Amino acid sequence: MKTIESTNERIESLDIIRGFALFGVLLVNLTMIDETLFSHQSSPFVYENLFERFFALLLHVFATGKFYSLFAILFGMGAILFMKKFEVERDGHVFFRRRLLTLLILGVCHLIFIWYGDILHVYAIAGFLMLSKRHLDAKRLLTWSLITFLLSTVLFSLLTSGTTVSPEINAVIENSIQMYKQSRYLELVSYRVTWEIPMILINLVIVLPKILSLFFLGAALGKLDVFQNTVKMRGYISKTFKATLVASILFACGYMLFSSGLIGSRMNSLSIVFDELLTVSGSILYASAILVLSRNETFLKRIRPLASVGRMALSNYLAQTVFFTTLLYGYGGGLFHQLPFWSYLPIAFAFFMLQMGFSALWLKKFKQGPVEFLWRKFTYRQTR
Repeated sequence: MKTIESTNERIESLDIIRGFALFGVLLVNLTMIDETLFSHQSSPFVYENLFERFFALLLHVFATGKFYSLFAILFGMGAILFMKKFEVERDGHVFFRRRLLTLLILGVCHLIFIWYGDILHVYAIAGFLMLSKRHLDAKRLLTWSLITFLLSTVLFSLLTSGTTVSPEINAVIENSIQMYKQSRYLELVSYRVTWEIPMILINLVIVLPKILSLFFLGAALGKLDVFQNTVKMRGYISKTFKATLVASILFACGYMLFSSGLIGSRMNSLSIVFDELLTVSGSILYASAILVLSRNETFLKRIRPLASVGRMALSNYLAQTVFFTTLLYGYGGGLFHQLPFWSYLPIAFAFFMLQMGFSALWLKKFKQGPVEFLWRKFTYRQTR
């Protein structure tokens, strides 16, 4: 019987998880693309309409933060596997630095010219920071993961729990909405550079430690050879699934209790802590659930098409943002703030199905996605 744990399926298992995560990223990003950096609502409880509040709550609990966290864990793991592959070569570490530099350039271009929500530049910067700890063992990497996670959570709680809405902020929000509805392309790029990017750079103080903590966690899993020895790790993976399931339920209840305003003010420090814990436990829960359920051959056969999307994750991620920013923003389709709240899920699902079909067809002719091909070329230039 073929299982996801077999040695030959190790890479496929990672690609399946990446593909699954990419759908979650698309769903969450679609809601953000249909808002501005300043108008995006961080709490589902601010919606007046009960249906929108319910849908936003489901989206927040089951999706928001979980999938970029899962990608970050996989990125950290992939970094260790990448460097292990070249550890016998004198200049092996140079390849990974080139890889990060290329990702940084791509991310900055994506941030400026396409969308304020780019995560690639953050991954690249965090990757450079992680390099100094790459020689640590799994236990020390886990310690660093905990330290940086606590730092990020404390900073996030302190900087956001006491924020208030003023008339000046309302004016900034309204102006941003009008810019996205009416501006031509170059006008919107100018607005992004002038107004959004300074705010994004400030937010790096919070975001970088969080991403770095997830990189350290993924690197620790890479050191433990979790995906290389999933048969031997089967018991550990099952326990992880059960533990993160219970933890995620508790964290979700804690988040909803405190952010709903039933105890204290909305989005107070405790709700932020529970929410941050939920993003990590939820991401691990999804990964471990896929590995556990994939022991069933029928289930594995059904989710195997996700691997093609995962193999082209970078190409598909960029295609998602390019398509939907063009569709929604004023310089393109002009549908900004026109989509009903409930429509995000079916729209995301339909587009993802198209990407799945396209990815399968592309990979029948090529070994990797188009952006992945260019990424590899820049990584190995003059040496391969």
